[in-house]
Amino acid sequence: MDMTIFHGLKLLTSCGVGAYGEVYYCEDLSGRKMAVKIVSKKKFGDSWKRELRGVINYRKITEHASALLQIFHVGEDEETFYYTMEAADSATENEYVPDTLAYRLQSGALPQTELFRILSGVFEGIKLIHHAGFTHRDIKPDNILFVKGVPKLADIGLVSSLSNSMTQLAGTLDFIPPEERTADALESSDRHARQRNDLYAFGKVIYCAVTGRNPHEYPAVPPDMPLSLPLKYFLRLSYDLCNNEPVRRLTSISRLEQEFADIERKVFYGETFRDKLIYAGKRFAVGTKTFFFMAWRLLKRYWYLMVLFLLIGGGTAYWIWKPDPPFDITQQKSKRYFNASHQLEMMVPFHWEIISKETMQQLMKEAYQDKKNNPHFTEKQIESFSQVVKHGQDMIYCDFGSDFADNIVIAVFPMTRKEMDAISEDEFRLMLKGLFEGRLDFKTEIFASRKMTLSGHPAIFLDYRYMPAFRACCYWIALESKTVMITLSAKNQTFLQRQEEFSSVIKTLKIGK
Repeated sequence: MDMTIFHGLKLLTSCGVGAYGEVYYCEDLSGRKMAVKIVSKKKFGDSWKRELRGVINYRKITEHASALLQIFHVGEDEETFYYTMEAADSATENEYVPDTLAYRLQSGALPQTELFRILSGVFEGIKLIHHAGFTHRDIKPDNILFVKGVPKLADIGLVSSLSNSMTQLAGTLDFIPPEERTADALESSDRHARQRNDLYAFGKVIYCAVTGRNPHEYPAVPPDMPLSLPLKYFLRLSYDLCNNEPVRRLTSISRLEQEFADIERKVFYGETFRDKLIYAGKRFAVGTKTFFFMAWRLLKRYWYLMVLFLLIGGGTAYWIWKPDPPFDITQQKSKRYFNASHQLEMMVPFHWEIISKETMQQLMKEAYQDKKNNPHFTEKQIESFSQVVKHGQDMIYCDFGSDFADNIVIAVFPMTRKEMDAISEDEFRLMLKGLFEGRLDFKTEIFASRKMTLSGHPAIFLDYRYMPAFRACCYWIALESKTVMITLSAKNQTFLQRQEEFSSVIKTLKIGK
């Protein structure tokens, strides 16, 4: 084979020899400069087909992707398989030297002004390959070419479909995660692992670009390197991508894309206090995730010790924080409430204060006189309450708050037993809403209602809210010529506790003839 002219291409100079062929800088009959990779079928046997599969995979995603190296022609003869592609810019004027990231890093770290443009360009190519369902498998500075100044991924023969199973190590050792370098890891490698490996390799590329050091020196930083904002952000990103503990690594394309957007914003506008807070939150989340991962790993290894710890710790925690038993008035220090008018009695906690009708009338008189300063009730509502108290009402204070005391009110409503029996639950709910909303201007929300028998008398139970800050439940107990209402009103934050106490108190209710 004439190595000066190859299938109409004039081979100008050799660019290098790879694992599966030789790359030449060449030109066609029109004078167009390009690169050609030639794979010897005889030398590599059937392995050349692997390169062909990579090219086929790659061409599926390059037609409209300016961030990826373009392939022009693919062909073969009896001895070789070959394909032409874009050539890298020349790094020198006198002779052709491919302009690669590796070549630029021979002079040290990339200029800070070039970092974002080059690294984001490389990431754009990785993102396109991954989104198309493939993985590169050999990302490193030598395989990043500059074509018309744009960084592009080369060595496309290793591009692999994520749906294919892989049992052979591909890539360069320093750019492969440590846990993937074992035979067991190769056998278990899946599509997600190969994508994560690309991102790990990209993290090493970032490290080399920022520090100018070789990948095997990771994570060392030159002592004289100034930690400006771009260097700090990209070095931090490299550590996130290449952390020795896999569970702590950044392994998501979408998250990496967000990181690039954040770096661009922070480099342009500066780092805010909110940015620092978010970063601290991320570190905490990663630390927490790592803690649980390590705990799970220890649990699998020392499960018997963990079981023993849980039994001892769980028992101790239950003893300390075991829930209080349900409130039972019969087990509490209590006192008797008695209403002679209705022959009604029940036991209430000793510390509850029973307020007589006369005292209530005086309190309502004072409230009416000071109605402008009342934080909860309107003048109309206070006037209505005064009328109810005037016709007979007792109140039991469960506590004394600064502006509202949880309380139980015992009052009378002019509804006979016959009328109670005739009314349905729906009608009763409407009647109550009409009473509160129409007469008292309370926006009422009813949560539950049910008919029942209480102390031998027909009754209706209601659970409702009549003001945003308060909630109430009540029992309407029908006697022959009247209905007794026993109503609990409490603040939202104490309602459940009071309702439990109220339910126990109601069980002691007795109503005479």
